[in-house]
Amino acid sequence: MLIFRKISSTLYGISVFAFIAFIITYFSGLGNPYLISAVIILMYLIGIKFDLLADLLESRKPFSERIGKTILALDWFLSALLLFSGLFYLFFSDVTFGAPLTTGGIIATILSAKILRLNKLLKQKTSQT
Repeated sequence: MLIFRKISSTLYGISVFAFIAFIITYFSGLGNPYLISAVIILMYLIGIKFDLLADLLESRKPFSERIGKTILALDWFLSALLLFSGLFYLFFSDVTFGAPLTTGGIIATILSAKILRLNKLLKQKTSQT
């Protein structure tokens, strides 16, 4: 779907602008570079998930066996890593870095579940025909 491509492009653009803001705040000492780096990570990883959704919806066929399992396994790994690192930072270190990562981890996990479900439905549809 075209809307998912537009969403992912917008998220990638936000991450580029956030990276520029991160460089400025890091070298000037003004602002909170941890919060900006959390936004960069979130926008990039959630943009990847919207790209995967767009690929599945546009092609209307599931990912191939070997490549698809690798893509979906890495997708789940990144979601879990984002969620657990966010929880770790939230409880043990910096709240301003942990809260966005935890929120992004929850969103990424929900999107990963949708991607897996759509891939499974497309596999069932192709096996029936």
